Amino acid sequence: MAATGKRKKNDLFHYLKFAAMVLFFVFLVIICILGYRFGVDIFTNEGVTDEAHAVQYTLKVEAGESVYNIGKDLETHGIIRSRLVFLVQSKLYKCKIPPGVFSVNSGMSSKAILKYLNDEYLKAKEAANKEK
Repeated sequence: MAATGKRKKNDLFHYLKFAAMVLFFVFLVIICILGYRFGVDIFTNEGVTDEAHAVQYTLKVEAGESVYNIGKDLETHGIIRSRLVFLVQSKLYKCKIPPGVFSVNSGMSSKAILKYLNDEYLKAKEAANKEK
């Protein structure tokens, strides 16, 4: 009798071990898919909508405001898909965002928005240098 009880415990252990391996594999696949999608989002150049159905938005940037908060504002209003992608792209492309009021739309990719804001920063910096 004792051998039968030990065998049942051993079988249960093997089933649990197999279930844990399956769950780990599923978790690993999900992480890989999410990582791939994140990478694609960083390097694609598509807006949330096409230009014909683009939603205009007036972005107000305060002095010293973080890129994450700017991305959060844009994501909340449906202009970009992900504030995290926006943040990573700003670091990757070394973009500077000046304070001010800017007109953006949902047809622009987050990369295009960052380029536009960086160009505005460079114009403001150039204008400040001319004044000196």
